[in-house]
Formats: sequence, structure tokens, C-alpha cells
Amino acid sequence: LDDRLQAVKYSKDNIISLSAEIIKEYYIVSPEAVSDFTITPEYQKLFTDIDCSGYECVRPANLDVIFENVMEMPSGELLGFDYEWTFDISVPKDYIYYRILSHVYDKYDVLQDDMTLRDFIKKTGIIASDDELDLFERMELCLMTYLYNGGEYQRSEGTSIDPRSDEVYALKCRVAELENQKGRLLHEIGIRQGIIDRRVNRRILELSKLNGIRRRYGNAGMKEFLKVRFHNKKTPYDTFYSESELASERSHNFTNPVTISVVTPLFKTPERFLREMIESVINQTYGGWDFCMVDFSPEGYDEVERICREYTDRDKRLHYVRDYDNRGIADNTNTCISHATGEYLALLDHDDVLHPAAFFEVMKEIEKGADFVYTDEVKFTDDFRHLSVPNYKPDFSAFQLQVQNYICHLNVYKKSLLDEAGLYRSVCDGSQDHDIVLRLTEHAKHIAHVPKVLYYWRLHSASTASNIAAKPYATWSGIRATSDSFERRGLSYKTRSLRDNIPCYRIEPCMENDAVRIVIYGVQQEEETEEFRRHINAYKTVYHRPCSYLRLKNSRDDLPVKKILEESSEEYILFIKEGTSFYAESFFDELLHYAKMKGVAAVDAYTYMSGQRICSAGVSVSRQRESLLGGKIMLRGHGLDMLYEGYEIDFSHVREVCAVSGFCTMVSKSDFLPLADDGDRSLFSSSLRAEKQGKHFIITPHADCAGDFEAEAAKLTSSPIPDFYERNYDPYFSDNILKYWLEK
Repeated sequence: LDDRLQAVKYSKDNIISLSAEIIKEYYIVSPEAVSDFTITPEYQKLFTDIDCSGYECVRPANLDVIFENVMEMPSGELLGFDYEWTFDISVPKDYIYYRILSHVYDKYDVLQDDMTLRDFIKKTGIIASDDELDLFERMELCLMTYLYNGGEYQRSEGTSIDPRSDEVYALKCRVAELENQKGRLLHEIGIRQGIIDRRVNRRILELSKLNGIRRRYGNAGMKEFLKVRFHNKKTPYDTFYSESELASERSHNFTNPVTISVVTPLFKTPERFLREMIESVINQTYGGWDFCMVDFSPEGYDEVERICREYTDRDKRLHYVRDYDNRGIADNTNTCISHATGEYLALLDHDDVLHPAAFFEVMKEIEKGADFVYTDEVKFTDDFRHLSVPNYKPDFSAFQLQVQNYICHLNVYKKSLLDEAGLYRSVCDGSQDHDIVLRLTEHAKHIAHVPKVLYYWRLHSASTASNIAAKPYATWSGIRATSDSFERRGLSYKTRSLRDNIPCYRIEPCMENDAVRIVIYGVQQEEETEEFRRHINAYKTVYHRPCSYLRLKNSRDDLPVKKILEESSEEYILFIKEGTSFYAESFFDELLHYAKMKGVAAVDAYTYMSGQRICSAGVSVSRQRESLLGGKIMLRGHGLDMLYEGYEIDFSHVREVCAVSGFCTMVSKSDFLPLADDGDRSLFSSSLRAEKQGKHFIITPHADCAGDFEAEAAKLTSSPIPDFYERNYDPYFSDNILKYWLEK
């Protein structure tokens, strides 16, 4: 729990609100621990005769149950540490809270610089009464006197230093400083060692990769891979445009040109980063832009102004303003926007770079009526010829945007959308981009995705692109942004980070009690089915959910889908193969949670097969498939290790997909039935009609299962794409991921 406070340690307001939130959420007194106040000899040793009658008391009393002594496990269970200060006495519950908050106050200088301990505790709202605080201060004085042996610290033999003295405080500060230096040195050593290891291992990995490709795809596949790698060294991820292409774009005349205002808050930007950023705007092939730069560098730091003035003197489309009031990234961005005059806005970070064709490609979508446009992006360090892995994004999916800001850079939107959505919010600093994108897309009428790498996101030690630890508060701001998004729509969903302080989230499933129809296909013998039913009932009993069963000998691709749905009295139907094992205790709740969402017709579970390998992490269908797969149906992750997280950790969070596999799938009868045709023999076939009906499909890794799915997977991936499927590409999976062998 202490890690959560560490993420916001420079913001006193966030420490106050988060401390109160953690106490209210985690420090719950069980009924058997509540007791009446009683003065006992042990109590008198600690607190003399201080009377706490009338207060809700707890017994026994752990007087050191601070945040850093409690760990939240991945399962949600709490694990406690350090019970030395636990006494068999009754003390007011609020005194325990007082001690927790006192520890928080002592730990963070940002609180001590601005308020007293009393002020801090009052602002949390946990204890508001002055009389209570007077009482707890007296109790604390008694406890400290007891612990320090009658007011004097009980020195061990040979010790002559009072631990509360200025001398000890100075030593502690010096130790902390040395620890920081040690951490920085170890970090630098780790980086250098990592560089050496990568250089040594790169060749070994390349050889093993080629061997793996040869085993899986044969010599033809290995040649294809080498051809792609050679092509990519010459033109990294197809980002290269010839001079003739760029000249053609510069001479192009749009029918209804608009002005795109680029807004960039500056703060002590290094000269090389600043020049590359500014020149990337000047070199745009579409010239209908202006550039608003506001410099928030402190007084005396004039290098940024000197460089910017050099460019503004040459090009009147560039505007520079100096503002010494640095109010944080959100408010600084709003200041930049106040100087913008264009119909559309584009946010450019002060150390990033645009592709020369970025605004030209965006303008093509604006002419088609788009009011919100985003592009693909790639990370880099110093050399544009050596790019990191690009981010090839799906088309717009509100479901995926709730759990991950996959849109990120570059996004360009109509300025008038801010009138409806509001400006950037400082409460979401760190994830202000995610917050504004959530709000803007709620109001946008036409959202367009340009599937080209047009934005270069620079990696360096202080950037979120390089390491989310550079901005740990970003994760908690993201949770606030997603929670507020649900609240605006009247939904009471709860969001948390997936793990490791990464800004990727999980929506906690609600406890759903709806009746579920369970269709068990592939039944071989009645006895096995009864055992399988008992396995399912173990989950059903935990969540008190009524279930009915339908047993079929039919295989997955020989199910009378429409008939099954029409004859079901339940709204939600789970199709599952006999013998399937569930991994997640919340399996049913997770599937049902998404199946009940508006517009969702079906939800796929993640499926694994023998050898701890992935069977399906999502179905992808495309007629224009690149490389070896040439227009076939694909199961993402098929055959890879079950711990593999996928390209851009796609296999760790909820995603939208173009179709469902039917291996283990829950459908919403009212949403899925209109898709089913009399001749359909699988959920997959019916799901391909979703585009015309405006229905959506979800896959969630938080409902995962294992079974004998090899035969079903082989049959599905070898089937032709039905003629009635009209899409030429998969909107939720980029073929470039296959083209450049990025998911492997």
C-alpha cells in the first residue's frame, strides 16, 4: 500500500486524498475485533489512566499497522507484516488511524513544509474533532514515553547517542543521500551491462529465431523473414518517403483546407531536442498550420527563448510566449491552447518529432469529415534510422480506450470539441492525455485512424516512453481518468492498474447473478459431462448463480446457433467444450460483466491448449493479410507460450476483436440473435455479420481456460473467409504486426 503513496509523493493534495482513500478501503475492523473500552494493567503501562470510554475500540490493538506493513497480493488478499507493537488491550479505532496518518506525515516533506500534523489529519476527513486529536496526542506522548523508557531512550551497551538528536538526524540524511547515489550507480551499471548483454546475445537470438522460423514455416518462411528484415533496414517500418512523394504532397491543393494549431509547452528543453522538434513542424508537406510554443522554463534559463526567437524571426507561423508560472502539464497545455487560432489542435511534446507527411495524411481525413484523427507512432533514441518497435494501433475502440490509452500520439482534433469536453484537467497530470482523449471521443462524431507511423516519440531517462517509473503518478491519474469516464456515463465500475505501476487497467467485474444457459458441446459420454457439470457448479456455488445446461455431441463448427439461441429462456448463453478447465475464479463474472455491456454481442475467453501454449488470444480476419498468412483466418498468439503478453502487451488487457472463436464464448441473446442465420453452424460465422448490425465483440484475458482445442483451432484457421464478410481488413489488428514479425 505504501507504493501507492510513493507514486504521488510530490503532491500534498494527492497524498491527503489517497491516504484517506486507502484507510477507508483497506482498514476495515471485523466485528469480532470491536470491544468496549477497559482499563487493564497492560493498558496502564502504555497509556496510564487516559479514559477512552465512549469510543469504538478494537482489541487486540496493532499500533504499527502502517501502510508499508500491509501488502496487497495479486488475488486482492491483504498480507500483514511486523506485529511487534501488538498489545492485548482495547484502544480507539481512530487512534490506530491517527498513528497511520502520523507516520505518513513524518515521511513526506511536502506535507511538513505546508501544514501541521493536525491540519493534515483534519484535511483527510478521517478525524475532524479537536477533542479527539487532543486525546490521541496525549496517548501518543504516553506511548513514546513508554517505548523510550520513561522519556529516555533505553541505550544498548556501548551506545551513547540519543536517536532523536540532531546528530542522528544528520546521519540519517547522509545515509539516505548515499543510498540514492548507490541506486543511481547501480542503475547506470545495469544499463551498461544490459547494452553489453544485448550486443552479445543479439546474434545468438537472431540465429535461434531463424531456426524457429524454419521449423514453423520452412525455408520459404525463413526467406520471407530475411526479405522483410532487409527491407526494414533500408526503409524503417515504411516511414521513408521519396523526395518526389514529398514534393507531390507539397503541391497538393485541398478543397477545404483548415489551419492546424500545434501546441507545445516547453520546459528547459535541450537544444538538439528543441531544434529537431521545431524543424519537424516547419518541414511539414501540408503548410496550413501555426505553431504555439509557451516556455515555462524558470527565470535565468534563457537558452530555450534564444533558440525559439531564432525560428520565429524566420517563419511567422511560429509563435513564442514566455511564462514563468509553471502550473503543471495540464494547466501549461491549456495556456498554450489559449494562444491557438486554428480550427484543429495538435499536441506535440517538446522532445518529440513529426513525420514530414503527418499533417498531410491527417488533412486527408479531415476533408472526409473527421473531427478527431490519430496516427500510428514509433519510439526512438537518437537516430531515426534505428527505430524501436512501432505502435501499430487498432481502429477506434471505446472498450480498449477504457483500459489503455492506445491512441496516444499523434492525435489532432477539432478545437470546438473542447467546448463540449472541457480543457485539460490538472487532477489527471501524468495521464492528462488519456483523460482528454476519453472526453473528446465521447463527443466526437467522426473518429479516423491513419494506419501509418507519423509520430516519433523520443526515449530518454525522464520520458514516460522510456520508463513509466519516470512518472509513477501517471498510473493513478489514469485510474482517475477512467473512473471519471465511467461516472459520466452513470456506470459504477471500479478500475485498477494491471500490475507494476503500468498505465494499463483492469475493470473489476461486478458480482452478477443473472441466470446463464451453459451449452456444452463435444460431449462424448454422459459420465464425463456429469463430472464437468460438477466442475462448473463449484464456480456457480461461490457466486450463487442459477445455471441450466444443454449437452450436445456436435462439434464447435456444427452447432445450430440460431435454434439454440431461440430456444433459450436465459439472456446469456455460455458455449464451452466439455472438459474445459477454468483458471480464474471470477471466470463467469468476467464474461458476464462484458456480455451485459451495451452493444456487446459476445465475449471470448482466452484459451490455452496442451503444453501450456496459447490456443487463441483473439480472432483476426483480413483479406489483405501480409506475409505468409495471405488472407486466412488467424488466431493471435496460437502456439506461443501462455505467459507471452503479446505485441504492446495486448494479451494482458481487454480488447475488441472483429469476430469470436466459439471455443469458449458467452453471448448476449438479444444482441447476437440478429446476427445468426438459419444456415450458420458456428458462432464464428454468425459474428462476421456484426459490422452491419453495429455490434461489438470483446476478448478478456481475465477469463481464461484450458482444454483440448487443437482440432477446433486447426479447422477454423484452415477455413476460407465466407463470401458475405465484406471487410477487406481487420480494424482491430494491423497486418504490419505480421509484416514485420512483431508478435513472436
